[in-house]
This record gives sequence, C-alpha cells and structure tokens, in this order.
Amino acid sequence: MVLGNILLEDKYLNNWKFLNNMRKMFTKFVELFLGLALIVFGANGFLQFMPAPEFNAAGSAFLGALFATGYVFPLMSLVWIIAGVLLVIRRARAFAVVAILPISLNLVLFHIFLDSAQGLFSYIILVANLYLVWAYFKVYRPLFS
Repeated sequence: MVLGNILLEDKYLNNWKFLNNMRKMFTKFVELFLGLALIVFGANGFLQFMPAPEFNAAGSAFLGALFATGYVFPLMSLVWIIAGVLLVIRRARAFAVVAILPISLNLVLFHIFLDSAQGLFSYIILVANLYLVWAYFKVYRPLFS
C-alpha cells in the first residue's frame, strides 16, 4: 500500500509540475505580447506610422486637452517603450508592469466613459497587465506588510 501511495503522490506531483510549467510559459507569452505591443504603440507616439483613430466629440476634446499640454503623450510613449523593452528583455518586469498599470487602466476608463465604440485593444492590454500583476504579486507583497 505504501508503494501505491508513493506512485499516487508522484502522479499528482507531476501534474502540479506540468501546470506550473504551463503557467510559466503562459506568463512568458503574455510578457512578450504586452512588451511588443507597448514598444509598437509607444514608438507610434513618436513616429506616427499608424493612422490616428476617430473618436467622438467627448473623446476628441479630452485627447485634445492632453495633447495641448505638450508633455503627456511623449511621456506616455516613453514609459510604454521603456516598459515594453523591460518586458521583452525580461529585466525589472515587476517594475514595468506597475509602471504601465495606471496608463492601461486610464485607457479602459477612457473607452468606458468617453468613447465606448473602440476599446477592445485597451481591454486586452489591461487584462494582460492585471495577469502580470497577479503573476508577480509575491514581489509586491512587502509593500502591503
């Protein structure tokens, strides 16, 4: 009976290892996806190689006010590029995830309250960002103690 318990425990241990490896691979995929998306959209903030989307009147007024400051969009683009590079090269990932969280949250709030017609990509960015916050929560735990 002891041998049976050992084999049974080994079976569950192998399943746990498999799931843990799958979680690690999925986390790497999300890091790469989010990092590349941040680099592309951050570079677009400086180079404008993608056409600007059309927004409704409220969304256009809000974005116009942010653009008129002269620093919000370049700063946001720079943060996106730096965070994207950190995620792709796998250095300071927990910092990169926290750095872009306010921006990705504001993107979703912009689409909820000001322009609900287009927002799918902002939701995807926020979900990926929140997943990475969850994946790195052990790094943030000392902040809450």
